Amino acid sequence: MEANISVKDLKPIETKGVDLSQFEGHQVRIEAAEVISVHSRFSANGNGESEVLRVLSEPLSTMQDREGNDVPLRASELFNLARSEDGFLGWPTGAKGKLSRFLKKAGAKHPSELVGKEATVRIRSKQGGDGTTREFLGFITE
Repeated sequence: MEANISVKDLKPIETKGVDLSQFEGHQVRIEAAEVISVHSRFSANGNGESEVLRVLSEPLSTMQDREGNDVPLRASELFNLARSEDGFLGWPTGAKGKLSRFLKKAGAKHPSELVGKEATVRIRSKQGGDGTTREFLGFITE
């Protein structure tokens, strides 16, 4: 669809968005911890998929999608998982392991103990392939 509009006629429009800074530093309860598959260039199994642990907070607020449906706004964090030589799925236990540090901070010894624990929300940024930066809510992990 082509429009016969001059670039000179364009005007700035304030779009609806969520100011994520209002959630920075909030204590939230962890609602779920689940193993999911994500696309990864570093996939060990060669199919482009890797298993990660996704940890989700309780809803902090709601937003509306394009159809006007309420969508919960949550903090979330992905943690790398690894496969042992025996094929068991687990998490890296080294001192620099992100999940190990998060477990310690939350007072948990195993990822299954995270549900119900408290975590502190922080704003995270991710650079997209097109050069844009996207912000989302994660957790302070150390």
